[in-house]
Amino acid sequence: MLFKSYLTAVVKNKDNIDPINRDFFVPRSTLFLIPAAVIIGLIATVFALGLLDLIGLITNALFYARFSVRIVTPKNSNLGPVTILIPMLGGLIVGLISKFGSHMVRGHGIPEAVDKILNQRSKIPPKVALLKPLASAIAIGTGGPFGAEGPIIVTGGALGSIIGQMFNLTGVQRRSLLVAGASAGMVAVFGTPLSGILFGLEVMMFEFKPRSLILIVTSSSVALCLRQSLAGRGLLLKAPIFPMRQLLIHGSIVYLFALGVGITCGFAGILLCKSVSWFEALFEKLQGRVDSIFWPMMGGVVIGCGGYFDLRAMGVGYGTIDEVLLSKFTLGALLLLLGIKTVIWSIGLGSGTSGGILAPVMMIGASLGAILGHLIPVGSISLWALIGLSTVFVAASRAIFTSIIFPIELTGQFKALPVIIIAVATSYLISVVFLKRSVLTEKLGKRGYHFNLEMGSNRLDSIPVEWAMNKEVISFCMNNKVGDILKSIEQDPQHVAQKLFPVLGTDGKVEGTVSNETIFTVAANKVDEPLESIINRDFIKVDSRMSLSSVLNLLNINSGHFVPIIVNDLTGKLMGLLEPEQLIGMMAKLLSDENIDFDSIGPFKKRGNA
Repeated sequence: MLFKSYLTAVVKNKDNIDPINRDFFVPRSTLFLIPAAVIIGLIATVFALGLLDLIGLITNALFYARFSVRIVTPKNSNLGPVTILIPMLGGLIVGLISKFGSHMVRGHGIPEAVDKILNQRSKIPPKVALLKPLASAIAIGTGGPFGAEGPIIVTGGALGSIIGQMFNLTGVQRRSLLVAGASAGMVAVFGTPLSGILFGLEVMMFEFKPRSLILIVTSSSVALCLRQSLAGRGLLLKAPIFPMRQLLIHGSIVYLFALGVGITCGFAGILLCKSVSWFEALFEKLQGRVDSIFWPMMGGVVIGCGGYFDLRAMGVGYGTIDEVLLSKFTLGALLLLLGIKTVIWSIGLGSGTSGGILAPVMMIGASLGAILGHLIPVGSISLWALIGLSTVFVAASRAIFTSIIFPIELTGQFKALPVIIIAVATSYLISVVFLKRSVLTEKLGKRGYHFNLEMGSNRLDSIPVEWAMNKEVISFCMNNKVGDILKSIEQDPQHVAQKLFPVLGTDGKVEGTVSNETIFTVAANKVDEPLESIINRDFIKVDSRMSLSSVLNLLNINSGHFVPIIVNDLTGKLMGLLEPEQLIGMMAKLLSDENIDFDSIGPFKKRGNA
């Protein structure tokens, strides 16, 4: 009975057809896509487990000569110079997969996913769902300093896109399922449901609407439930994956130092983004000289050399992040780790190998924060390591809400929330002021894709047609003669001012429209012609309560070009007329209101006409 009521409310309720009739709008298709979101959440979690096991299997086999799927780093291996050869081998294999499989396996994959969302209607090739985790497992398992979460996010997104393509869904529906899969993948790796949802919304979804939010939350919740079951059996790390003892916040002076750490880490995050971009450009210059197959192998040489000096910088590094957060490193060890990790990650990612950015950025940020913690007289080193993790992450990704919640879910340090908010907000400000694009979108900018990722409400969703339409409309009947209409137009100034006239049938309903220009043209030879013979029947009827955005959608569906809009009430009675010029005028006014220069607002500035 409850399901039947819900079905009626969501699917059959006519008031739900248009956003103007309710605060939140849920399309009919959302209900039927929920099962797809459940399936995506399940598959994404299974893929996450498979990827982590494959990484563990490769790492154990190559660095320790044993059979095990447990995630480990190469830090305890004793291979000496052989350490340099293993990442080279992994890079060569990734290069071959990229060359003969799919170029989407290169890098951390999020720019490619965003590209598919914005420019290719969320269509990701099915083979990416298999090749991306395979290439990443090889790259990370052979010592690559990358995280496993990026490939899983892309793989989960590919799964959502594939299901969307199988059922011939719209671009928006595919995008919702793609992001649902990506968020589920992140939840499956880290066990952070809020962060997974927020990351999908901030980085990939570009909207905050129930039509997408419901599917993302559903998929992430399913992933979390299955992950908890697998973690209980020892197959995945239990959440929080970086447990820490409760941190103490000693006085308000901590907040002042948090500002300083936010500024420092904000600029550090900018340098991190610039370094990756610089090395990507450097490798691009090799185009035509060295085959791109060998670029990841060249990056592997640098990774291997860095690992030769500090093995803790290699691999996924979850254990190393945990040790940094628990203050188990000396200042010298932190400086060495920070330098080597930054260099090998930047060069490795720039070379086009495969792997995620979240874990490396977290390790770099935590290391920098711990180094600053040795210099700050208040608070523990663990606190500043946690703050560093958050602030470098937000400077590089621009995902501010994710950067606030993510470290708390990873560590369980809810008491540190006020300090994290202050530091993250400061670092975010530094990033948006001094950095054009984040590490997630810089690659797309180089390809010529320049877009604004700011989320905002569509004002046209909240403006009903009756606000923009012409209510004082003069209409004619079908049986009126053209000559009689011409006389009335010439005698009445209001007729002359109105350029388009609705034409009514015998039942009082609109049958078409006619322009005064058409009447003047026809009247020269066909004075006795009935108006019915010259009317234009290409028009759209809408309800006065509909939103302007829905009207634009109807124009696109019905004709793709501007046609007159006839506005009726519920009985079909003519209430008004909306012409293309009026619609464009309303849109221009809204855009003008949204784009006021805030520099012109203030006690010492001229307000002009704003």
